[in-house]
Amino acid sequence: MITLPRILFAGAVLIALTGYLFVGSPGLPDQPITKRAEELAARDPSELTGAEMLARLERMTQTRPDDPEPHFFIGQFLMNRGREPDAVRAFQSALRRDANYVPALVGLGDAFVSLSNGSVGPEAQQLYAEAYGRDPSQLRAGFRAGLAFWQSGNSADALRTWSAIEARLPDGSPEQARWREQVASITSQPPDQPESRSSIQGD
Repeated sequence: MITLPRILFAGAVLIALTGYLFVGSPGLPDQPITKRAEELAARDPSELTGAEMLARLERMTQTRPDDPEPHFFIGQFLMNRGREPDAVRAFQSALRRDANYVPALVGLGDAFVSLSNGSVGPEAQQLYAEAYGRDPSQLRAGFRAGLAFWQSGNSADALRTWSAIEARLPDGSPEQARWREQVASITSQPPDQPESRSSIQGD
């Protein structure tokens, strides 16, 4: 599960990178790389420009070669820019460093779904199911694992998947109410109409 500091840092990354195209680091002062990296590392992430944040993330991939997080954050940025093929590669880079890293499992699933215009294919379904299995708070991942069955016309397995997840939610909780509402909104539609977004929270 992502800790609060990681969530805050991820938010800072996404905000700082808005409007920046992932094609190098234009706009940075021309100075020795080591000195520039040290200066960027010492600054608050929320104060960095997109180019500076990217340089910091790239530096992190070099100084922490086994850490999946910098690659995950880059993948999230690319997804927000509509660059799913590049995001796929970034998330895969994260998973090469840690095959069990849940945020990258979900991110890669989301990238595949976006590339498929909202359809949850077998690859995405496997990623979502694994993410939910490792972290039951990933309700959207669990929902989309069932959605793959629904979209393929296998309503029985979809309902079985969703019912099993609902059974783990506290009775009368807001999470359970939102879950039931989301499932109802899907089951009221024909299975051949892909749902590209889910309002279920928990990522």
